Amino acid sequence: MRLIFSVSDSDESPVHDLRDELVADPELRDARVRLIHRAPEPGTLGAAEVLEFIGQDVLLPVVIQAVYDWFQARRGARRGGDTTVTVTLTDSPDGTREVKIEASGSAEDVIAVLQQGLR
Repeated sequence: MRLIFSVSDSDESPVHDLRDELVADPELRDARVRLIHRAPEPGTLGAAEVLEFIGQDVLLPVVIQAVYDWFQARRGARRGGDTTVTVTLTDSPDGTREVKIEASGSAEDVIAVLQQGLR
């Protein structure tokens, strides 16, 4: 399973914080987590920094919980502004099944969308 996380808000490095959260989780120690740079989307400026997570499918609930914890802590520490999390899941080795989910709002709303979409 391969997950690509993109986080957009007013912070300069939100994916760095998410990476730290995932790397610190002992249940995810066998997974690979790294920051990667992508070419800019049409109509945007600069390259996007995203987080890549590669691990076994059974780790998906653990990843979702870690993202929830990170998102809830982040929302509690910030006043105002909107955070949007985009997750692209590729769960076939040949890349034939890809799901892209975008969610924003409260931690509960985002996690509900991710749980529903990543089943």
